[in-house]
Amino acid sequence: MSITDTVPMTAGPTGVSYANYPISDLVNSGRITKVDHPDAAMKMAEFYNVVNMISNTVASLSFNFYKDHIKLSASEYDQVRLWKYEMYPGLPPFKVLKAFVINGLKGGNGYMIIERDKMLRPISYINRMWNEMYPFRTTDGRIWYYDTVTKLVFPHYDVMHLADITGDALIGKTKVQHQAETLGRSKAANDFVNKYFGKGLFLGGVIEYPVGSGITEEDLPGLEKSASDNFGGVDKSGQVMIVTEGGQLKQFKTDIPLGDAGYLEGEKLTKADIRGMFGVPDEINDEASLTRYHNDAVLPIIKCIEAEINLKVVRPSEMGMVYGKFEMDSILRADANTRANVIEKYLRNSLMTINEARALDDRAPIPGGDDPMVMANNMVPLAQLQDFVNSKMT
Repeated sequence: MSITDTVPMTAGPTGVSYANYPISDLVNSGRITKVDHPDAAMKMAEFYNVVNMISNTVASLSFNFYKDHIKLSASEYDQVRLWKYEMYPGLPPFKVLKAFVINGLKGGNGYMIIERDKMLRPISYINRMWNEMYPFRTTDGRIWYYDTVTKLVFPHYDVMHLADITGDALIGKTKVQHQAETLGRSKAANDFVNKYFGKGLFLGGVIEYPVGSGITEEDLPGLEKSASDNFGGVDKSGQVMIVTEGGQLKQFKTDIPLGDAGYLEGEKLTKADIRGMFGVPDEINDEASLTRYHNDAVLPIIKCIEAEINLKVVRPSEMGMVYGKFEMDSILRADANTRANVIEKYLRNSLMTINEARALDDRAPIPGGDDPMVMANNMVPLAQLQDFVNSKMT
């Protein structure tokens, strides 16, 4: 084994690994011992793969504001600029929205603080990690959010909240937690966390040795076996590890709830099981699977974000007239035939103009393309229908 290889590194409660780490990134001038378990690595990798897939889909969607069903431009509505170009200084909407959705999926709750000017208009959006804010209700029923970063309390209308699975609309549960509870494993997972992590157990780590420590590559296999045999697994919690030759034990950090990590590592889950938790089909290769992905994985998140925007971003005086909406059509771009058929039907029934159809593919408008069309053997502008009929009668 070369110390410049990329290898799965040590993980914890069951003595397994769940993340690939480039050794060169961890020790530029040292040596690391590892314990390897590909199955657990696969499960955690698939978990993050699904989270990345869904968050990319949502963040890639075009978002627009409308007034009386007419799309607004940046000159007509101040929020258009923020949601199209820069939601936070230096950060485009894609990055801000992706982080928002990732936190909602990983921790069950995504939070975004709405920063306002003196006129109470939103001027930027600040993401918080799923474990950095805590919602609570006061005795009068109002919802507030405590921000552990600034130590401030925000009213509900100043925090966009993406709650995943929730029964009280206050705080969400992760999909992993929901499945664990459905299968009756939640109590066991909580007992696991309380019993073992409270004693200093962690999900994994690496032992780093400095150059000149006397540890050679030939020593690594023996060190790996010793670490796994003596300190891997929940039954080894509380054991004392003595690291010699100047070595340092550095634990991995987990950015998902510990109970979820323990459940993912401990259960016999397949890739299809993990995808199923999030409503993602095992394969997305046809219209039916794309529709399932749209309806089960993406649409609930989109509707939650739209509801938060229309309640907390749109000003009270504008409600009922102005609203924000994601353009879900872009999800169907992979299915060209279905998309073409839908657009054709919209054009034939005057539900869409030619220029609106061209805009879906970022094509420039054409003269006369803003007039609705109607079928009359051939497509003719709706405004010219009477002239067309008269011409046929003469």
